Amino acid sequence: MEQTSPLVAIILAAGKSTRMQMKPKSALPLAGKPVAQWALSAVKETQPQEIFVIVGHEAEMVKNAFGPECKFVLQEPQLGTGHALMVCQRLLEDFVGDLLVVFGDHPLISGQDLQNLVAYHRQNKPAATMLTWLRKGESSFGRILRDENSKVLGIIEVPDASPQQLAIREVNLSMYCFPCPAIFDVLHHIRADNKKKEYYLTDVVGLLVQEGKRVEAFTAQHPGTAFGINTPEEFARAEAFLLKNVPLEQV
Repeated sequence: MEQTSPLVAIILAAGKSTRMQMKPKSALPLAGKPVAQWALSAVKETQPQEIFVIVGHEAEMVKNAFGPECKFVLQEPQLGTGHALMVCQRLLEDFVGDLLVVFGDHPLISGQDLQNLVAYHRQNKPAATMLTWLRKGESSFGRILRDENSKVLGIIEVPDASPQQLAIREVNLSMYCFPCPAIFDVLHHIRADNKKKEYYLTDVVGLLVQEGKRVEAFTAQHPGTAFGINTPEEFARAEAFLLKNVPLEQV
């Protein structure tokens, strides 16, 4: 049997829940347990050797929501998703393997989708593998740009997209597999030249393509994986799905 590479999972949970106007999303009770525990259960299905959670805003509350199984890394100040991964570099300086990166505000993530993402990355060994979704309805997620041969070229965010690009069905779920330590070399080349002055993890994809590196995209199969919680209405839909099996229509 072929030996698989070691895996470490990183869950990003440092941001403010400004649109929810409540405590951090990870700490909100959802169908009987914190949002964090739903996401953590899915991540654990990939059998990582360690799970790091990036905390920042209301750090202690978020730590309590995830519990003692995880190791916590403080991101202070919070300078974006790319910066969130950068703060792990010192802790992973001796680690050689793969990193699974997910967001803690997707409580309906399918563990099977994450397992499939990791398996695909291990089999194909690209410079990065991102999890995508073929949307049915409107979506605020960035669109996946491909060439005529279906090669991934990059990600275009909705505010910057043309009408033709907005029509693209394949969207980025901001869940990735990266080889370690190679990913940290790329992270140090991203720039905060945007309105928020933040370091975006999505910029890694474009940089890798510019360097001639291969980026792969694997399509999730479960609609819950594509369902993030950013508003009270989305929170209610997630709870209805978990408690009453109400379908997540038009994801």
